[in-house]
Amino acid sequence: MTTGMQPALATAAPSKAPMDPIFRQIRDLVYKVSGIYQLDEKIYLLSDGCARRIKLLNVKSPREYWDLLTAHASREVELRQLLNEITIGETCLFRSQPQLDALHKIILPELVIEKTKQVTSACASGAPAVPPARSPTPSP
Repeated sequence: MTTGMQPALATAAPSKAPMDPIFRQIRDLVYKVSGIYQLDEKIYLLSDGCARRIKLLNVKSPREYWDLLTAHASREVELRQLLNEITIGETCLFRSQPQLDALHKIILPELVIEKTKQVTSACASGAPAVPPARSPTPSP
């Protein structure tokens, strides 16, 4: 079943075919407007995203797509669409089971042990276990 959504990143390896130089211009435009920069070694990811947009828009060539991004009345809309195509809209931090297991079994127990050592050593030295809260200063 197709949902109409396509992945942001291509899984294919970089092509050995020479890259159309227009993709470097598109890369520089993307960098100028968004701060996203693709190294030459990864520019195939950008060209893959452009290829999906080119196919969807039924554009004849990368050069024609460049013109669409720079000179067409809907250039801002298309640039936004391209950015959506080449960026990842979702992160998977702490959404994978191995990350959650590591957090639960290693990181949190180590933090609890460290905090317990701090409280225990503070109590043994006679210092308060928890520093007193700072009272807010009244505004004039």
